[in-house]
Amino acid sequence: MGDLLVRNIPEDLRDALKTRASMHNRSVSDEAKSLLEKALQRVEPEDEKKFVSLWDAFQETRREFSLTEDEHQEFARILEEARKAPDREVPESE
Repeated sequence: MGDLLVRNIPEDLRDALKTRASMHNRSVSDEAKSLLEKALQRVEPEDEKKFVSLWDAFQETRREFSLTEDEHQEFARILEEARKAPDREVPESE
């Protein structure tokens, strides 16, 4: 297991952690670990922002608004022109 050092904790926060640890019959370290675990469990994958490609977003919009085939073709043409535009920003890769 690894260690974690947290510096410059405000006194009132440190005192609250000590009090809470005492209430739960835990060490300050165990109480901090328990609180971290609880906080991280609240973040569920569906809560995190997911990457959606432009194409997927378009397909979803098309389904929602029932675009006609002609409207779909026009939109696809506009997208293709935008992709080929000389002043188009190049997305950064991660």
